[in-house]
Amino acid sequence: MLNKTGKYVMYLRKSRQDIELEHQTDQETLARHEQILKETARRYEIPITDIYREVKSGESISARPLMLQLLSEISAGYWDGVLVVEIERLARGDSIDQGLVSRALQESGTLIITPGKIYDPNNEIDEEYFEFGLFMSRREYKTIKRRMNRGREAASKEGKFVANRTPYGYDREKIIGQKGFKLVINPNEAPAVQQIFNWYVHGIPLPDGSRQLTGTTLIANKLNEDGIYKPRLSNHWRFSSIADILKNPVYIGKICWKKNKNLYSINEDGTPNFRFGHESSTNILISDGLHEPIISEQLFFAAQERLSMNRDKSPARIRSQKQIGNPLSGLIRCQKCGHNLFYRKAGKRSPYDTMLCNNPSCDNIGCYYNELEKKIINGLEKWVKDKNLFLESTQAHNLASQITVAEKEISIHKKEILTLKSQLERIFTSYERGIYDDTTFLERSAAVKGKISSHEKAQKLCKDKLKSLNLMQLQQQQLIPKVKNLIESYYDIDDPARKNILLKEVIDHIDYLKVKKSPKGGPFDNFDIIIYPRIKTE
Repeated sequence: MLNKTGKYVMYLRKSRQDIELEHQTDQETLARHEQILKETARRYEIPITDIYREVKSGESISARPLMLQLLSEISAGYWDGVLVVEIERLARGDSIDQGLVSRALQESGTLIITPGKIYDPNNEIDEEYFEFGLFMSRREYKTIKRRMNRGREAASKEGKFVANRTPYGYDREKIIGQKGFKLVINPNEAPAVQQIFNWYVHGIPLPDGSRQLTGTTLIANKLNEDGIYKPRLSNHWRFSSIADILKNPVYIGKICWKKNKNLYSINEDGTPNFRFGHESSTNILISDGLHEPIISEQLFFAAQERLSMNRDKSPARIRSQKQIGNPLSGLIRCQKCGHNLFYRKAGKRSPYDTMLCNNPSCDNIGCYYNELEKKIINGLEKWVKDKNLFLESTQAHNLASQITVAEKEISIHKKEILTLKSQLERIFTSYERGIYDDTTFLERSAAVKGKISSHEKAQKLCKDKLKSLNLMQLQQQQLIPKVKNLIESYYDIDDPARKNILLKEVIDHIDYLKVKKSPKGGPFDNFDIIIYPRIKTE
């Protein structure tokens, strides 16, 4: 069952019971578990390639980044086995989380190795043991979760702060003589909160002494320009951060419970897609907090009234594809900060349509829209020409035969590796039975391992070559004809939405960079772009 020359990873994670035990005994859980699993690996004579130490103890997979990485690697068949102190460490969340773990293990054939038992997910009996263990773990998890939620709800009603991340303007402080925490005002951040509410309700002061009512975007820009108050999790203020502050009743001394939760859906390939959402307002519990308010209730509700008026004036609209006015929509990314570029029509600021980075603190210089569009089409023309020359020089008509040869070579190396691994198993068996002495065992096992390594390297080279050949074939069969059609018809199409569809069929995204302003009178194309083609490999 065990491949003694395979790749094995150790996954360590603390449970809540472990954290409580650490407070009582001062024992480091992960170090203790690591020692147990190292002894297990020595007993089974298997190597440990890597150790994943999950510091966070999240309720779901989405809150455990190393678990997400491990799942991805398991699905790709990277690991022969995972060592855990108990199967519950892999997934103790809801049935969707556990189903994702179970499916990944079964499809890849990855073993689960615990100190007491080795689970083969493709063995019917082991599968039943594994699923039963997860079922019992899920029942215990639900019981613990209900108990914790009741405790958090009760603490919220008492005015205590039960979340992990404190809102901007506050810090968290342990309540003396009681369990739990309360919020205390952060003197460096609270003035920014007061400034935001005052500006939004009364307007930003102008040099002549008057005030100008403005929105969240201009408030964010003003804060960035002044540079007096810094946001906590970013280098610059954004309109969304301002809006979140304006809507949060914590600033008038309230505590909210059940305001936010993590939601997720399942992608077509079975992987989880996590997003952040809001529950219905009927489920929100608002209580008087133990903390001091930063602003008055009068100011807060004046802000809510203005927010409500703005929502009424600008109801949410679902933009259809026909309403797209920018053919480059969703395609151009800033090479400096990664934000998308946005389209601004000609007006007072510029006599031409322009493309600008959406990040107010980024210094990537914008460009004229028509210059960017022209450079993209010219770049696609050059790409098609260069690609055709390259394919002709590499005898593209023989691609199919080259792919067949590469696939056969991979198959030969795979069979040889399996044969050598079987031979290595026999060498281990002979050594365990005393047929080989230490010297003979080490010599023969080293020789076989060397051959295995040589074939694995050769197999990897063949796979890389096959991947390159497949890519060339896909470009020849799919992408190049589409790009040619786009180039020939692009300037004859009047509908921006149709242009956008055609561009997105052949381009994944485009990186944009401009470090110097264009000189007066031009040229205006002194910027660089990198076009990333879209290749469908399914």
